Amino acid sequence: MMKKLWSINALATEFDLDRRKVAKRLTGVRSDGQIAGHLPWHLDSALAVMQPKKRHQPTTADGLLEIVLARLEDWREIYVENPKPGEATGAVTIEDVARCSLVEPEDVLSWLWAGCPYLQEGDWDTGGGFVLRYTWAAEWAQMMLTSLKHAGEWQGRRSLRFDKGVFAS
Repeated sequence: MMKKLWSINALATEFDLDRRKVAKRLTGVRSDGQIAGHLPWHLDSALAVMQPKKRHQPTTADGLLEIVLARLEDWREIYVENPKPGEATGAVTIEDVARCSLVEPEDVLSWLWAGCPYLQEGDWDTGGGFVLRYTWAAEWAQMMLTSLKHAGEWQGRRSLRFDKGVFAS
């Protein structure tokens, strides 16, 4: 049985990645042949750059810590390699975050006052015009909630409005 040669488009389909991202990752990887003037690769040649080995191995049961540690390795893909240049990935409003978290928009505004990251600044009194990245808001909220729980800070939990919605326990 002979190894199959894979084009950039075929690899993009198999790895569920954008064709441009596949081409970028294959830069510098010697192709395994040529088909109709295009460079193809064997799957094993492409695999090493399509799914690079992670330096960080899970060492804790804390899922949030795993997310943060994984960012150390995947920061470029998360923050730089945006598939639609000029558009913020995962951009949502305060109302969107509130709806997903089962809290009120005023609760999310209080998170912003306390340091929750955002993509675009809005009105600090009403919350209008703020643009957030949902993952940032959710992870920030979870980090705060975890810190408050470990410290036994139940009053701080109420002040940050983590006593309702998906954060209530």
